[in-house]
Amino acid sequence: MITSEYLRGFRAAVRYLITTAYAPGDGLRKAKVITRKTAEWLNVVYEFANDIADGYDIELLQTNENKLFGKRIKL
Repeated sequence: MITSEYLRGFRAAVRYLITTAYAPGDGLRKAKVITRKTAEWLNVVYEFANDIADGYDIELLQTNENKLFGKRIKL
């Protein structure tokens, strides 16, 4: 059963990805990575969905080995 909490987190995660992809600055670089690795990015953002829905920010990062991960940023 899908709860309203789940939907709230999911919508926040997707909205965050879209906003990041179109952001000025390094947003273009992120958009290119997101385009190539959308499923992986969605998985990373999904891990932080509750934090995003609660108003926190996350930083989406990539290692030198192209492994994707996220980091919660304190506001």
